[in-house]
Amino acid sequence: MTDLVQIFTATETREQAVQLTQSLVRERLAAGAQIIGPVTSVFWQNREFGTGEE
Repeated sequence: MTDLVQIFTATETREQAVQLTQSLVRERLAAGAQIIGPVTSVFWQNREFGTGEE
């Protein structure tokens, strides 16, 4: 049986995401990659509620 791994990460810019995914696939470190966005996050940080777009 083949082990599968799914990894999620965030980058500051879409361009960084494109460069990262292209590099991983070209080097055959990933079979494929998807870029989703913009993603809106909702979170608590330092006792303050916040939202942000990634």
